[in-house]
Amino acid sequence: NALKPDKEGDFLLMTVIPGGSQLRFHLEQPANEHLCLQLASQVYGLETLPNALIFFPNGQPAIICRYLPAMETFADFATLQSGLPAGAKPVKNFFEMVAVAEKFTAAAMVVKERLFEQIVYSWLIANGLAHAKYMGLIKTTRGDYTTSPLMQIMCTRLHELTPELALAGGLFDGDKNTPEFRENGCYTRSEFTSFGNRIKLLPHRIEKILNHFVEGKEMAEQLISRAFLPEEAIAIIRFNFLERISRLK
Repeated sequence: NALKPDKEGDFLLMTVIPGGSQLRFHLEQPANEHLCLQLASQVYGLETLPNALIFFPNGQPAIICRYLPAMETFADFATLQSGLPAGAKPVKNFFEMVAVAEKFTAAAMVVKERLFEQIVYSWLIANGLAHAKYMGLIKTTRGDYTTSPLMQIMCTRLHELTPELALAGGLFDGDKNTPEFRENGCYTRSEFTSFGNRIKLLPHRIEKILNHFVEGKEMAEQLISRAFLPEEAIAIIRFNFLERISRLK
């Protein structure tokens, strides 16, 4: 119960983001992030930083995460892109992000599947932080890279009206020009299937991954209902999640 900062410590402590008091449910950011990390690991089996929600004596919440030694070799996609020969151009859509990952990884198909899962999950929980500075790869002992655990992920729609996808360019160039998008006016299973095909995932794997997210609906709802959040906040997160699940069916 007496936390002392230590530069050589084994944990990361993440509290309320400073300067964001104008946001709705400002003090609920840690609990929001904790819920989204738990949904990822408990319901969908995605790798996350081991984490827990704690409270200071004044009631302020924070997330405590285990600091993984591998995090010292973490490189976000913005940094990786700038190191390429054609570099400098920022990653504008998720197709380009996956293309960067392919250049740095040996087991490209495995990494592409994991990134596909992370991208779909981020959209599913209305996470507006899934951009090139918050997503990246971790260098392995062999010198190549693999996907990093999920971190700094939350339902940003709880706090403000964020875009459906964090990257301005969407999933891929022209993803909003498909007949399905023009008909529905929003992202649905069709766009994610097209995205999976464009990054050359096997069709049956794309279907299996998308079905897995839909099948986790009931367990996810139960976990959301137990979140350390006010009922109004839980209702907002639940609404966004269920609305997107319905589009993924």
